[in-house]
Amino acid sequence: MIVATLGERGGTGKATVVTNLIGMRSTAGRAVLLVGVYRQGASPRR
Repeated sequence: MIVATLGERGGTGKATVVTNLIGMRSTAGRAVLLVGVYRQGASPRR
């Protein structure tokens, strides 16, 4: 199963939802891999 949470705004509960999903799946004996990709917004533009 692959689950993705997306959103531009911060503070919308994405990390909380993902943490709860990971907890439920690992408790059920499933393998879990979490990859966090965060937009920095400070990339140089030239």
